[in-house]
Amino acid sequence: SINMIVPGLLVLILMLFPAILGALLIVREKEDGTIFNLYCSPIARWEILAGKAVPYIMVSFIDFLLIFAASILQFGVHFVGSFLVLASAALLYCTCTIGLGLLFSILTRTQLAAMLLTFLLTVTPAFNYSGFTSPVASMDELGRLIAHAIPATYFMDVVRGSYLKRLGFEYYAGDIIALAIYTAAVYGLCLAMLKKRIG
Repeated sequence: SINMIVPGLLVLILMLFPAILGALLIVREKEDGTIFNLYCSPIARWEILAGKAVPYIMVSFIDFLLIFAASILQFGVHFVGSFLVLASAALLYCTCTIGLGLLFSILTRTQLAAMLLTFLLTVTPAFNYSGFTSPVASMDELGRLIAHAIPATYFMDVVRGSYLKRLGFEYYAGDIIALAIYTAAVYGLCLAMLKKRIG
């Protein structure tokens, strides 16, 4: 039904576009040769990542707000849960997906490779294993393992639950904590890999 599909599309859209945007942030400068300006500058690695990520996280969160509004006003999907819980999870999710894109941007040398890697390792698993097409509980053991290894699964739980149920933060705490841990791990990897490139 539309009450299941539209919230699920929100999850996929916020995986696709932020991750693709993030994937171009570092590798574009590699192709242009301007990355060496960053390498030679006194800016700390975390400052480079923050400077690249924060503006796009804000843009992605605005996208979330627009999609959320469209889901209610345009598609007539009912929202009965806590917007604060949903918005908090969305901000974490946007931060995480931008970070995944950044990680692939650091690991690759061309924009095409970065976009392909991002699509294959983020959007494809999110579509097949996040619970968008079929419940995670009905998947085989490998499918469930993949599902719990991607952030889209946890955000899907929060999104669909928030649209359909009047439940508070405590019900989604596990999903939000998982998103926070995933986000911290992704940016930790970004810092480690960027250090190797600079060093």
